[in-house]
Amino acid sequence: MFHSALSSSQHGITFIIVLIFLQILTILGLYSLSSSLLSEKMNSESWQKESTVLLMDELLHAIAIKLQSEMPRCMITQNHLLNLLAKSMDWWQSPVVCEWHFQQLQYYYVVEQLGEDACAQLAGIDMSKFAAHYFRITLLTIVKKTNMKIILQSTVASPFARIAQCDRAGHVVSVGQQTWREL
Repeated sequence: MFHSALSSSQHGITFIIVLIFLQILTILGLYSLSSSLLSEKMNSESWQKESTVLLMDELLHAIAIKLQSEMPRCMITQNHLLNLLAKSMDWWQSPVVCEWHFQQLQYYYVVEQLGEDACAQLAGIDMSKFAAHYFRITLLTIVKKTNMKIILQSTVASPFARIAQCDRAGHVVSVGQQTWREL
């Protein structure tokens, strides 16, 4: 009789220990699940940003091609980078800025004239008549789902009627996009 009471007591302690281990394993499982969900959300936002940047890059190329044949209405005076970054959404949505709807996203952009490089020989273009004229395109979009603001800048060389003569050795420049960066 004494033996069966001790055995019943050991079963109770064993049962309590098993319940504690089950709770610990359940907490670890929930922690792993929440970590996985957070990681998935972060990867989704990162993927969305990268795909938006790729679309913006396509748009920068389209604007650069258009810039070779016509001047856009959204030409602004050359600005310091910090001035553009400090502009409000009201300014970006004003008539000074060009808008573009592209694959269900809305983009805003401005073009700044950076000047002529009289010594730049544009590949495949007669240097005596044309020089490289540089422009900077600043492109903004807001991803509505996450309210993420993305700004890209691109420097573009376009053929322009030569104004000044080169007084040093020339260099070859390709027409179109020269550089781009994400701000």
